[in-house]
Amino acid sequence: MHPYANLKELLRPLIEKLGYREVYEEICPDAFGSAYSIFRSDRGKLRIIWDGKDGWGYVQKGGRDLPFILRKDDLESCLRNEEKISEFISAIEKACHQP
Repeated sequence: MHPYANLKELLRPLIEKLGYREVYEEICPDAFGSAYSIFRSDRGKLRIIWDGKDGWGYVQKGGRDLPFILRKDDLESCLRNEEKISEFISAIEKACHQP
C-alpha cells in the first residue's frame, strides 16, 4: 500500500470522529507520488499531505502545518513505529480541539 494511503487510513477514524468529511483528493504519480486530501467541518479545513519526494506525511489545519511528521519508514516497515504514530495522532487531535 502506498504510504499516503496508509497515512490516510490511519487518520480517517479520528478525522471522521471529529466531524470532518473529505471534500477533495489529488494524487500526483508524476510528482514522486505526492498526494493530498482536504477535509472540512464546522471546525475548518484539514489537509492530509504526502510529500513523495521527501517521503513524509503531515497535516495542515487552517493552512498551518502541524508540527509533526511521519516518514515512510514509520508507516511501511515490518514493525511500524507505533509510538510515533500514536504521538502523531494525539498531536492532530489536540490541534483540532483548539480554535
